[in-house]
Formats: sequence, C-alpha cells, structure tokens
Amino acid sequence: MSTQPAVRSGSITAVVLCGALLGPLNSTMIAVALPPMATSLHVDLTTVGWLVTAYLIAMAALQHVAGKLGDR
Repeated sequence: MSTQPAVRSGSITAVVLCGALLGPLNSTMIAVALPPMATSLHVDLTTVGWLVTAYLIAMAALQHVAGKLGDR
C-alpha cells in the first residue's frame, strides 16, 4: 500500500485552507495602511473609502474569472 493519496489529499487540503484564510485577510489587511496612505497623499477619509471599495469590487469581479481558470 502507498501513502501517496493520503499525502496528496493532505497537501490539497492545506492549500485550500490557506486560500480560505488569505481571502478575508487580504480584504482587511489594507485597513492598517489606510491612515498613513491618507496622510501622505493628503486625501480625506471618503476618498480612502472609495479606494477600499474599488479594491473589493475588483476582487469580487475577478474571483469568478479566476475560479473558471482554476477549474481548467
């Protein structure tokens, strides 16, 4: 008997779990950089809010395309 399927299954599970963890983290970690960015660019919080909104819209729009490419 070979342990290859069990090792491969564990590796696939680890990769999927990392992706599931990094998705929400990626969406929220920009919040740490927002105050310094707003200060250095001399913009108000409304403009910075639009930056975050644009980022999340782009992520949501491209997620479907990335899923289709991943299926191939």
